[in-house]
Amino acid sequence: MKSYDYLIVGQGLAGSLLSWFLIDKGASVLVIDPEEKNTSSKVAAGLIHPITGRRMVLSWRADEFVPYSIQTFRSIEKALKKHFFYDIPVLEIFQNYGHQNDWLAQSENSLCKPFLGKQLKAGDVSTEVNAPLGGQFLINGGWLNTNAFLAAMKDFLISKDSYRKQELDFKDLKFNDDELLFQDIKFKKVIFCDGYKARTNPLFSYLPFNPAKGELLTIQSIELKLDYVAHNGIKVIPLGKDQYLCGANYSWDEFDETPTAKGLKFIQDGISKCINSPYVITNHTAGVRPATADRRPFLGLHSNNNKAGIFNGLGFKGVMMGPWLAERMSRFLVNNEPLEKEFSVERFNF
Repeated sequence: MKSYDYLIVGQGLAGSLLSWFLIDKGASVLVIDPEEKNTSSKVAAGLIHPITGRRMVLSWRADEFVPYSIQTFRSIEKALKKHFFYDIPVLEIFQNYGHQNDWLAQSENSLCKPFLGKQLKAGDVSTEVNAPLGGQFLINGGWLNTNAFLAAMKDFLISKDSYRKQELDFKDLKFNDDELLFQDIKFKKVIFCDGYKARTNPLFSYLPFNPAKGELLTIQSIELKLDYVAHNGIKVIPLGKDQYLCGANYSWDEFDETPTAKGLKFIQDGISKCINSPYVITNHTAGVRPATADRRPFLGLHSNNNKAGIFNGLGFKGVMMGPWLAERMSRFLVNNEPLEKEFSVERFNF
């Protein structure tokens, strides 16, 4: 009978990163994925954006997550001989004088300083960018082409006999005292990396997911020549060859992968605030992010079944948080190193 150490359900960002670190530690994995067209990982903006929100504060543990994320993706690029991670700055466009002063104040914040680049006056910004007051560059982040990354990881897993196109049927999981069986294959554990659909997982449906639908546009603009990301509520990310990825919006009442007219209008309105160049829309996609109620991810094992685990809930910042958390999850599984309660599912055990 064939056997692996871990069955990983889902080859999105979470499943890909966790499988990478488990294999690196000598574990064997089988990743199964139904290969749906529009998942949150496939339609993600992919941007590492460490200072965000109305108050422009440093994201949770960004000082740890960001450098580790960059190091990880570059290491995977080198190992797989593929390119999918790009060092690109973000121009935060000043919305008004108060917003400009708030960014100026952050320049004195020691935690934010490593991510703050040059502040631009209005005359320093390209006329194709709508920035009448100028803007603030964010540096030392980056952009992950998530589709290219997932494709490279799929090829890597196939080369290791560690991938199968398949949708999980819970009836095929058989938990015994000393082993887990899935379609006559033995495993030590199953780890669910299945995004927002874990809400209906009979083992982990008790976790407080708060999924959010997001939509993205891909546009073509011949006149717009950006070599940085422009951000003014909506991000305009250069993809090369006059293509730009734009988004995203947020919706907490529609959990499907269908683009909407409402989302289209929201993003187009945002684009008009960012750039002055004409453009044509070449693609419109949607996905549902596996966000959580307390804005912290879900890592660990089921309280009553130590053969079932979860690595999920990366939400809006999966590219930034995912590598560091995946490495910690792999150490927990392989070396039995404890997880911090801040992101462990144990915080919901009673």
